[in-house]
Amino acid sequence: MTQLANMLEKEAVTLVRVLEQIRREGPISQVEIGQKLGLGRAIVNVHTKKLLAERVVVPTGEREAGGMGRPRVLLDLAREGKAVLGIALDSPVLSGAVMDFSNRIVVRHERDVSEVKSHEELAEHVAQLVQQLQADARAKSLELYSACFSVPGLLEDGTGRILNYVNMPAANGLDAKQVLGQLLGVPIYVVPLASAIYWGGLESDQSDQQIFQVIWDLGVGLMPGRGYEVGFKAYARKPGQVNNNIRDIGHAVLWPGGRPCYCGRRGCLEAYLGGHAITDRWNERHPEERITFSQLLDRASRNEPAYLNQIARQGRRLGEALGWIFAVHQPGQIKLSGQIPDAVPVARDAFWDGVCRRIGEDQPQSTFSYVGDTRSIELLGSCRLALHVRFNKPLLDIVSDDDASESTASTIVVG
Repeated sequence: MTQLANMLEKEAVTLVRVLEQIRREGPISQVEIGQKLGLGRAIVNVHTKKLLAERVVVPTGEREAGGMGRPRVLLDLAREGKAVLGIALDSPVLSGAVMDFSNRIVVRHERDVSEVKSHEELAEHVAQLVQQLQADARAKSLELYSACFSVPGLLEDGTGRILNYVNMPAANGLDAKQVLGQLLGVPIYVVPLASAIYWGGLESDQSDQQIFQVIWDLGVGLMPGRGYEVGFKAYARKPGQVNNNIRDIGHAVLWPGGRPCYCGRRGCLEAYLGGHAITDRWNERHPEERITFSQLLDRASRNEPAYLNQIARQGRRLGEALGWIFAVHQPGQIKLSGQIPDAVPVARDAFWDGVCRRIGEDQPQSTFSYVGDTRSIELLGSCRLALHVRFNKPLLDIVSDDDASESTASTIVVG
């Protein structure tokens, strides 16, 4: 990475930290911001000027005594009447929300898109959802500032058009930016769903911690980062890895020539431990009782032993499979989210048990946590990114940077 790129990323993250400090504790003075974040006055001044110019932050008009010096102007977010819109596509649900500048979700809607057959049909659902959210925002006298659409899969560089969403092929070809652009007169951004989940689950006291976010549902995802910086660029890219970064661990080949994966390869991690694969394996063993992924989760969530044991077994295997990565990178936080741990609490314990079996005593500093309801986290992260990336182009590059080139089937030895 060049020195310039390093500098831009550092500035991007600092700008996020400044805005988040104002959001949490505003009205607040520049001096207090610098003291709480450990930043010099000049740096704080540069970033607050940018936020004031973008009308995200406003002087409150209040002043406090500054000792012998001049009174300090207090700054706060422009909380009144402004909001952002976030949408997340996570099969089988399309969800959307409006968030005000105080970080509160004020409107939320969901649509079942499990029966969608084409990207044109999906575009109609997206448009209807946006119109519904837009109408509700107007009813609450909220003006939209920007919008963010988050989605799994491979995105076209520069446009955000979905090129390959393995677990929902009907979405391939959807140009969400174009659909939203026809309805909203605000800047629109398309980011990987994993970035939204990472940001949605980030707490203020984790702003400088190394975090690995595991996403376990129909597929398996892994998003590394440090604080507000989603870590695409923080880890070495090695030739031969799928899409050249650790995020695509779900399609790393564990066993060449193994079980077929929905991505078209064989032996991928998802071919054994993704939600699709777990359901397929159940149906292979119980042909008289074929069920869907949702039905499998529902029965496991009701503590029906056979289904519960199936999920717990695979959760332990997933923890063991990913444990080697945690042992190598030694993150301070390991977080788990996704439809499977949402529906089946025992899956969370089973996953961590598998991790601990693999890393043994090599990872004493890691803290494990279950993030919470994934759909809520996705929307919160989408909305947070909609607010931040409008005036923070380097941050948009960080969260969206994804080598879109299709790589050949590669082998990564996992365990």
